[in-house]
Amino acid sequence: MFRAPCSVGIDIGYRSIKAVVLHAKKSQYELFAYAEVVLPTPIMDAQNIVDSDKLLLEIRKLRKLLPSSAKKVTLALSDSAVISKILPINPNLNDDDIEFELRQALSSSSPFPIEELQIDYCPMVKDKTEATLGTEQYQVVASRKVTIECRTLPLQSAGFIPKVVELKTHALLWVVQNATRQRLQQDLWGIVDVGMRQMEFCVNPSGGRAYHREISFGLQSSRYVQEQEGSDIHIFSPSEQQVSDFTRQLSEQLKRQLLTYQSSHANDVLSGLWLAGGGHQLIDEVLLSELLGVTISWVRPFEPLSTGKRLDDLSLADSFSQYALATGLALRGLDDDQ
Repeated sequence: MFRAPCSVGIDIGYRSIKAVVLHAKKSQYELFAYAEVVLPTPIMDAQNIVDSDKLLLEIRKLRKLLPSSAKKVTLALSDSAVISKILPINPNLNDDDIEFELRQALSSSSPFPIEELQIDYCPMVKDKTEATLGTEQYQVVASRKVTIECRTLPLQSAGFIPKVVELKTHALLWVVQNATRQRLQQDLWGIVDVGMRQMEFCVNPSGGRAYHREISFGLQSSRYVQEQEGSDIHIFSPSEQQVSDFTRQLSEQLKRQLLTYQSSHANDVLSGLWLAGGGHQLIDEVLLSELLGVTISWVRPFEPLSTGKRLDDLSLADSFSQYALATGLALRGLDDDQ
């Protein structure tokens, strides 16, 4: 029998590249493989542009760690690298005219020339207001071609097939959805992805669009995480006081985000927050829960997945939260194949 097609989620981060390989097995998703390549130096700048030559070198290393059948890839872009708008247009247009009208509407508000952008769009569910106005609303997303191509072209050169470029927010919320389903809980949880330079705060409130904020606070904000230009990052084993200090810093950042979120989503109160990414050494989730007044838990993206024989030795003691984004991207790729 043939094995179901693999879906690869690849998370290109500031200091490492992580990959998760999944495939659909009957009614379950199976974890087929996972791998990480630590970058000797950062390959991404503040504008989300990746050094293609350096990326290709590292992706070739990653390729050797994954099954040969793992080719179809889903990637992520930060929300700040993507223009997202809802645009109304005349509903009585053919496909070519729809794209032309959307490009024209987007060009008037885009900070970049329209010819530099790659766009995607889909119609939204009609409501009574649209019917009255005789328009149809489209969700339009766009990003600079250079931002996408500096990621996809090296992957193609390494033998991968980039299929989908997804927002980080959506990928992280896929993980929340899977974790929530595993716990059979009805409470609303958000997710905070703790990165080296920034954090992603994401919630999927009922009946609304995904809520997202990028926070300019990360592990580098701690004086216990040191980095010199052109050298590795050194994370020292912190003392209890150092962990407490950083956790309190983190709580102040998240308190502001929770207040902002709750001010606009009074009926969608958060019961908890999943933590993803790094920072296990510096974050005390029990203290953070006390400071924020919500349940805090490190997300376990592999927990809802079945595993093959080759991964029977998977340590249950490790949350593998650093693979959350890559897992969400792989889940997105499976959904695209169905």
